[in-house]
Amino acid sequence: MGEMTARALIQDMLAGKPVAGDPDMARRVGALTTLVLDLLAEVEALRQAQAGECHYRDAYRAACLLTHNSTGPTSGWEKLIERYYPTKPSADGRVWRESIMMRRLGFTPKEIEEYQREAGEAEFYT
Repeated sequence: MGEMTARALIQDMLAGKPVAGDPDMARRVGALTTLVLDLLAEVEALRQAQAGECHYRDAYRAACLLTHNSTGPTSGWEKLIERYYPTKPSADGRVWRESIMMRRLGFTPKEIEEYQREAGEAEFYT
């Protein structure tokens, strides 16, 4: 992914009013994608620091280094996103994205399963 200056990022995000077929739309989406990925790295660092895994300074450095780590079959950005979203659906075919953070917070598999059952029921509340 291309690196952008603050000015280039804001110019691309605010490049006129978006309309269908707009040639600037790809630039706008690219700018927003860059911003979202950078924010994910920031949130990952905050999570590590808040969990007491390390000081924020070290956590931020580690999260940013992860985004550059292309070892194995995935890119560094994919490795970061895998800390937020599962790589495959669970046995019931659902993608329980919140389960990843619950595991990191120390929830047991049984507690996570109970949460998923409750969440599935809550989807039918009227």
